[in-house]
Amino acid sequence: MCTDPEDWTGLPAAWVARHQHNPELISLWEEKMAKFKETIRTARQLYDSGVRWWTKEAIRDLDKQLERIRRSEPGHHEVTRTDLLGKQDKFLVSTGRSGRFVDESGREHFPSQKPHINYQTYETLCFVHHPFDTCLSPDLHTLRVGQYDQEVDPLTGKYVTPFPLYSLDEVRLRFVENKSAFEASQLWKDLLCTLDNSFSGIRIMRVRKIIVFATSTPSWKIEHLENRDAGARPENSDSSKVIADGEERYVHDDRAIVQLSLGLLLRDYLTRYYQSHSIDEDQEAADPGEQIKVYAQEPCFTENDKTVLGEHGFEVLEDPHGFLEMDEGTAVVCFNADVPVRSLTAELARPAMMIWNKCEEESEHAHVPREEYMVRYGNRDVEGEEVEGVGDMEEEEEGQYCCQWTDPVTPRVMKMVREEYAEADFPDGPGYYRNFGPDPAIYVRLPPKTKTLNHSEAKP
Repeated sequence: MCTDPEDWTGLPAAWVARHQHNPELISLWEEKMAKFKETIRTARQLYDSGVRWWTKEAIRDLDKQLERIRRSEPGHHEVTRTDLLGKQDKFLVSTGRSGRFVDESGREHFPSQKPHINYQTYETLCFVHHPFDTCLSPDLHTLRVGQYDQEVDPLTGKYVTPFPLYSLDEVRLRFVENKSAFEASQLWKDLLCTLDNSFSGIRIMRVRKIIVFATSTPSWKIEHLENRDAGARPENSDSSKVIADGEERYVHDDRAIVQLSLGLLLRDYLTRYYQSHSIDEDQEAADPGEQIKVYAQEPCFTENDKTVLGEHGFEVLEDPHGFLEMDEGTAVVCFNADVPVRSLTAELARPAMMIWNKCEEESEHAHVPREEYMVRYGNRDVEGEEVEGVGDMEEEEEGQYCCQWTDPVTPRVMKMVREEYAEADFPDGPGYYRNFGPDPAIYVRLPPKTKTLNHSEAKP
């Protein structure tokens, strides 16, 4: 993905020319680059030899340490972690005013009191866009600690939310309306047909829990999206248009609710499925009174979100507990995530079903080096300096690029879906891309010793 550090012949010529008066700086960065390349070489050897990139044990251990910090007074806290070679090191995590900084506008920011786990993927470690992207501080740690910098209101001293929030009653109403609209839509009807027809040749393994990841929050009033949705559209545009009671209408930024609703509707579908289908002999029979549990994990959920989701049968999990819950009796639902759900799944579990963006080895935008991407589509030059950019990337193209980078398809992900799962594409139609991102697909785990099927082979 992107550029291979093994192909680097040196620092960017433009940067070297700019700093030619400072040979010590150039020498320092050349040394860092050499060390970085050696670290990547080691990481690839470990990956190719089958070393686990993440384990539930390592994730659980780091989460316990961070939970202790969340419950502690603001300050500096020591954390221990283990790298791919089994070596441990310690570092400090700062919370509260100990990490205060002031932005260009004079507004105060503080690290969130909730440090979280960052997952360093195979791609982000071993394939980078540009030497300066890495800050050239290489290591073999696949679990890191992140914190969201949040603006603080100078009058109240409370953290400022990125967007205004809907009230609890407004979230309740929006959830009910949009769930009902999605359930009545042609898209959901087509999805039911896909589930019924594409996997009729195999039995869906017993699902006892559904976990919906990375939906964003239903509570944010994202005004520019609402204003965009309020305007007229070409007849065939892919927008938030849904069909309910025979009438077409536009809704606001509802993709979070649609994705969460998919989890609920999938629960209902699978409940009916297991009532009418037998299970394989090697699977444990379910208790007739057992209900499929539905979980949701999203760090941006507000208290109002959690209340409403609880009213609809969800149990909200904090990161990383959704990943720790995954097992062979799980259905994973996730689209266009900014966390590597697909990579984590391949390392931690073999779910009965995954509904997420299609797994493909290559993407047009995955191979656009970051410096070219930022000049073509953004507002940065090859060294990251802010400049006027053309910004001509279409929304769907940008979604494909971001999905490949934040939730990459690693070699282990491809091996998993090719050898162990049947695949079926989502039906096309209004709301397809807007609600689910680029190329969503359904993956159902095959029985042992069954050859790989795609959606056309699975039909009778």
